[in-house]
Amino acid sequence: MSLLEVITKASIENSPTTSDGDFSIVLNSEPALLQLKPEKEESDDISLLKRGTGWSLLSTDVEVIESGQKFFKNLKKMMKNPNTFNKEGFFEVLVSYMTGIWDIFGISVSPDKVDEGNIVKMIEKLGSFMGRDVKGLVLEACVVLETWEILESMIVNGIVDHSGISSLINNLIEKKQSWLVVLCVKHVLDIQTYDMMCVLKYFLSLSKNGDSTLINVRREWESQAMSAIEKAKDVSLGPVRMDIARDASLLLMLAHDGFSVSEMCLHYLLASRNVDEVILGACISKLTGSEIMVLIRYLQKWLNKYERFPQVCPCPKAPFELGLKACEWVPSLEDIVKCLGLVVDEHFSSLVLHQEFHEELKSLEEVVNSLTAEAKICGILSNVTEALKIKTQSIEANIGEFDEVWRTRATQANKNAKESYNPHPEKVAANLNKHVHRSEEGSNSTRRDLHKYNGPCVATNPIDRCWRCDPHWAKNRQKLADCVLGFGHHTTGGKGGKIYIVTDPGDNDMVNPKPGTLRHAVIQPGPLWIIFAHHMVIKLNQELIMTGDKTIDARGQQVHITGGASLMLQYINNVIIHGLHIHDIKSGNGGLIRDSINHYGFRTRSDGDGISIFGSTNIWIDHVSMSNCDDGLIDAVQASTAITISNCHFTHHNDVMLFGASDSYKQDAILQITLAFNHFGQGLIQRMPRVRWGFVHAVNNDYTHWIMYAIGGSQHPTILSQGNRFIAPPNPNAKEVTKRDYSPESVWKNWVWRSQGDLMMNGAFFVESGNRNHKFMTGPDMIHPRAGSDAGRLTRFSGSLNCIEGKPC
Repeated sequence: MSLLEVITKASIENSPTTSDGDFSIVLNSEPALLQLKPEKEESDDISLLKRGTGWSLLSTDVEVIESGQKFFKNLKKMMKNPNTFNKEGFFEVLVSYMTGIWDIFGISVSPDKVDEGNIVKMIEKLGSFMGRDVKGLVLEACVVLETWEILESMIVNGIVDHSGISSLINNLIEKKQSWLVVLCVKHVLDIQTYDMMCVLKYFLSLSKNGDSTLINVRREWESQAMSAIEKAKDVSLGPVRMDIARDASLLLMLAHDGFSVSEMCLHYLLASRNVDEVILGACISKLTGSEIMVLIRYLQKWLNKYERFPQVCPCPKAPFELGLKACEWVPSLEDIVKCLGLVVDEHFSSLVLHQEFHEELKSLEEVVNSLTAEAKICGILSNVTEALKIKTQSIEANIGEFDEVWRTRATQANKNAKESYNPHPEKVAANLNKHVHRSEEGSNSTRRDLHKYNGPCVATNPIDRCWRCDPHWAKNRQKLADCVLGFGHHTTGGKGGKIYIVTDPGDNDMVNPKPGTLRHAVIQPGPLWIIFAHHMVIKLNQELIMTGDKTIDARGQQVHITGGASLMLQYINNVIIHGLHIHDIKSGNGGLIRDSINHYGFRTRSDGDGISIFGSTNIWIDHVSMSNCDDGLIDAVQASTAITISNCHFTHHNDVMLFGASDSYKQDAILQITLAFNHFGQGLIQRMPRVRWGFVHAVNNDYTHWIMYAIGGSQHPTILSQGNRFIAPPNPNAKEVTKRDYSPESVWKNWVWRSQGDLMMNGAFFVESGNRNHKFMTGPDMIHPRAGSDAGRLTRFSGSLNCIEGKPC
């Protein structure tokens, strides 16, 4: 029998009808079905969907809808006048509406008195008949009048849906109704990521004893634990249920003993069906340092308990067999380990830099190692164990032992950053634009000449014009230091120092590097201008740790850093890197590495960035060609600032640039970086750059390729995009230049992202945000950028140059 025949038969007969298929279909006669008939008896339409006529709402449904509309209008009108809107009036119209619904169904009800208690009983029975608009308005009225019993009933009985939960959670947090926030987590499905993040931050900010409303949380866990203990002694339950009760009593005592009431709130969140790994990761990424510490200590308590009581396991039967519903809200060991892994992944920078986290991480590593040895969910634990091992061993960004030397460097670096920070970044941007206008020459064509240029010297931008067309550049190499513009304009590198000639491409001794090697050069004290005797390919066995006041100048030779580890600029000041090819960089294994003439120490595994700038200032990277590194091409993190990246050519890479490594590391607000005259070319996917916290001026760059997006960010960075050319990819879903991470539009709409004079091609578009009246500079000091149509010409000679001594470069 076909499904259509089953439905037809059921519409006519009063008795239940079943199909004779593999799965029975039970249908009963429904008056509404008897009225249905095709709109046209005969039709040539071969569609399986046929328009029907004869459908109508039941009269009771119509009355319920009309009653709700009338109530909505009355309540809305009452709420418009906050001076007269009160509980008595609200209760009266609400009871009238609810009793009206009962009357529609022929049930005569007259409550003894109009109060919250009776309204709660009515909502339990009739709340499901409220329409969405009515529910939302009643919730709003409950919050305004603080009728918490009614609100609790609506939450517990499933009358709150996802359409109204966001504003409700925010209002409850604002009014510090912690118990109701807990109930939202327990009973409301489909809570959105942003709202769950607000709940997590709220729970982590509560004092140990929480507020007065949280006495219900303590009572719930205590009563459930005591009930489990009593049931474990009740022989009338039988041996099977007694065993379930014993397991549940141990589980519930673990969840109760030793946890503050505010920590018990976290139980509900970690065990919630609303929270998967993606949502939890997004929430954790937004935590501050103090919130991370609270969460780590909470997770550590759980891990210690699971280590001490290895026999404890979830009790899925206890809620149904014994009514011990709290067992559903006990985070499993797997939940705890996943959360810990996300904390480690999302907050690497904070965990690395701040001393207060170090002991916590070392303790966690010991507990996790112990649990792994016991083979408790070993797959997940082994991943976290490895991550913790890396974090605790590299506890100051690959520094195995953060000794007095490194502490002194970090302190000085922090001082340098504060001194280098410019409180008027818009003036730096305007000064660069002024120099571009002064150097203007040649065609305004938007076309990029893809052929190798063999003509006379053409310096197309002000940085190049400063030195490139001088045939005697090799005799006056240090003039290059006078040419930098942008936020790194104070960088002098090794100017005033001796010339050091690298003669040996080898890198065999990390502790006592051989004279003539690049590793020996970069650890020398004082200013030094490092050049190369001939073409060479250098494979670094471990990351190259530089000291300050250095210039690496590869002009006149083709120098490739490839196949090995990366360049590390950590807690140093005043470095120029010019003319290198950096590609195919791999993660270093770590070991003993010399970082200065008088110091060496143990380093852990490096990330595999092309150039890593960590807590460093006054950095200029110019005419460097970069591609295909294990991690990023250039990362600038941990309050690095006063950086210019110019005339570089980037190709064939996923995560191109990361400026600011953590949403929780507010010190990166000091970050100021200029991107000028760079070509973002073939094979790039995203992050050109991705920015947190700081200020980035991207000016006259040529973005000819991306797959996902070009410029992204989180944590309200300021981005000024001027005179760039953006050529979107063919993919219609990747036309947007910009991407905001981990924040709803209500948040990122306040971030200042501006596009001025950019050229958008092939459907590219830049989503601006921030106050529309915000101006970076006004009056006679305001200098507009060169147009994006000039970007192809200004970046024509990006990347490493083929300079020959005695000739213009």
